[in-house]
Amino acid sequence: MADFKKYVLQGKLLFPRLAEATLYNAATNKFDIEPVDGKFQTLMTMTKENSKAFMEQLEILKVEAIQEIRDSKKYATSLNIEEIYPQIVEHEDKDGKLTGLMQLKFGRKATNSKGDAVKVNVVDKRNRPIDLTTLKTLAGGSTANVQFSINPYSKKVRDNKTKVETIEYGLSFILLGVQVIDFVERGSESGFEDLGAEDEEDSGFKDVSGSRPESTPVAVAPTEENADWEEIDLNSVLDSMSDEEFLKD
Repeated sequence: MADFKKYVLQGKLLFPRLAEATLYNAATNKFDIEPVDGKFQTLMTMTKENSKAFMEQLEILKVEAIQEIRDSKKYATSLNIEEIYPQIVEHEDKDGKLTGLMQLKFGRKATNSKGDAVKVNVVDKRNRPIDLTTLKTLAGGSTANVQFSINPYSKKVRDNKTKVETIEYGLSFILLGVQVIDFVERGSESGFEDLGAEDEEDSGFKDVSGSRPESTPVAVAPTEENADWEEIDLNSVLDSMSDEEFLKD
């Protein structure tokens, strides 16, 4: 996976936090603005049919990641390898029932390993930058193209009870840019408010796809229209996303 490809998927945003980097505060059960240690992040839902091709590609990437772990000889070959914190799962409503949608998680830290601030470019359907004030009103239910890269991660862990060691690995979806196709404002009939971390985990996604079908169902190379979202050094981005903290929260 040395060739860090960019992917673009279209779906419905869920609890987008793209205007400012935030960090979860367990004491208040809220997300606080944190320009240094925080993250720009969003969830997105897609139908299973529309995500099928990407899921197939992802399985190939998982096999490659496991092979790279073995080839690196960093860990003993006798250790089992287990996936942790998958970034695409089946979406559940507030009652824990499957909705028939797939849920993806994208994120990017507010600073890189050198301490330099980074940002996620967010543009409208005509590639015009969305100003910060407007971006703060972006709500779940908005249709968007999400541009991202995939970064493998692995570590050795030891179960204190069984004393068994395993290798845990994950594939993080690094947020590079967002092109909002159908902007839904907070408080509108089609959107919903972000109500804190507990609600983020439990709230159901209101499917408004009937108003606008998803027209980019699978991973695609950036088109001429969206290729200039952001010119970045992917290796620099990956350097800032190399720890398990991103995968967890």
